[in-house]
Amino acid sequence: MGKQLFIKNARLRGRENLTDILINDSVFARIEPGIQVPNGAQVIDAAGKLVLPPFCDPHQHLDATLSVGNPRYNMSGTLLEGIQIWGERKLSLTKEVIKENAIKAIKWEVANGVLKMRTHADATDRSLLTVEALVEVREEMKDLVDLQIVAFPQDCVFTFPEAPQLMERAIKMGADVVGGLPYIEFSREDGVADVRFAFDLAEKYGRQQAVLFRITPEVSAGAHAHVTTGKRDSKFGVPIDDHIIYPLIGRAIHSPNILFKGLHFHIGSQIFDFSPYLEATKKALEVIGEIHRRFGYSVPELVVGGGFGIRYTGDEERKPYAWFMDPVMELINNFCADRGLSPPRVGIEPGRSIVGDAGVTLYTVGAVKQIPGGTLYVSIDGGMSDNIRPALYGAEYEAVIANKAGDIPSKKATVCGKLCESGDRIIEDVYLAGPERGDILCVFATGAYGYSMASNYNKLPKPAVVFVRGSEANLVVRRQTLGAMTEDEL
Repeated sequence: MGKQLFIKNARLRGRENLTDILINDSVFARIEPGIQVPNGAQVIDAAGKLVLPPFCDPHQHLDATLSVGNPRYNMSGTLLEGIQIWGERKLSLTKEVIKENAIKAIKWEVANGVLKMRTHADATDRSLLTVEALVEVREEMKDLVDLQIVAFPQDCVFTFPEAPQLMERAIKMGADVVGGLPYIEFSREDGVADVRFAFDLAEKYGRQQAVLFRITPEVSAGAHAHVTTGKRDSKFGVPIDDHIIYPLIGRAIHSPNILFKGLHFHIGSQIFDFSPYLEATKKALEVIGEIHRRFGYSVPELVVGGGFGIRYTGDEERKPYAWFMDPVMELINNFCADRGLSPPRVGIEPGRSIVGDAGVTLYTVGAVKQIPGGTLYVSIDGGMSDNIRPALYGAEYEAVIANKAGDIPSKKATVCGKLCESGDRIIEDVYLAGPERGDILCVFATGAYGYSMASNYNKLPKPAVVFVRGSEANLVVRRQTLGAMTEDEL
């Protein structure tokens, strides 16, 4: 008998009484009360604590971990600036630093119950230093954690000319999984080619590739054409034309190295009616049914997107998730029951509906100008640089003068920004309580798409971000300085 581990007095989910667990050579041999302790076994007394399977961290970037502020902070908080900073950091990285930080992060995760991890490694860096470092980390930490390495084309496959060769080198060096970034290639055609390249590479070297296909269900929904994402003519997703979608899915199903996980769609944003979700789900279910008919394959997962509306103005009423999902789930379950199919696991992307109304934007009022017989303009010290949505697609908001919140809002006004654009209007025809220079204007429901879409339009710096709970306030993003905004300029 090899190495044995005996855990006594363990509490398991779904069981009232404590139990014992015997593990022989990493294999669970017995799980029951009253097991006799084997001679020589390592014994752990759980003392009535809950024993769980290990956690899995499926998405890490261990080559970049523990590097915040080096070489600089992400002042915008955006993915784009994060990618730019990573490009700068790569210039000074060493294998020793990557390994030191990765091992430290792994030990932290293991201490919190994570025993399986998947990390991305930048495979479009010409030195492939991160791949080399993480392959060594995997070997050195193999007795502590099961680590998978994804060869990740950080700069895309067809956007970066050397990417295909570098990806293949990364796989030869020992990367476990082929990654891809089809959604940010230059065109849909390049995106499809990105997927095919990943398939080819996975099959050539016997590597894994998990795939969830985003389809365009040809359903129009959303508050504006610019936030409608499920139309046939959308730049997003794979068309559901027979000659496009089914060859890709068929190849994924039949490849021993491709794990076809299912389908995904997203139809738009700021939606209050459940009927577009039903229409899109019907299209997806037709594809699921056809997949089963053609390939005998039961699709395991269906992600029906998000876009659930929140209250921006008084005529909008936020709906509970059940309003959207109950009829969708009924449709899915009935479809599968009628055809003898196993229902897929269903996912949603709640996004804005989680954080949208958790945030507000505060502005200081500047000049107040009354056009004789016309508009009352209330200028603020921000504008479309920190909230592009009104100018981009006519988004509407409500606001209040925070320092006069108890006063009657009797003045009809247009809130305009300080940028040199006539379209820089945050709110039109809003009633405010006697706006004056120095007042604090509070615009509601900017928690999802305010700061996250901020830019340096007209060379304006980005505002600070503060988290507030009760009487406590914590600065989490500093106000951008002119120096930070221009530091990349030569």
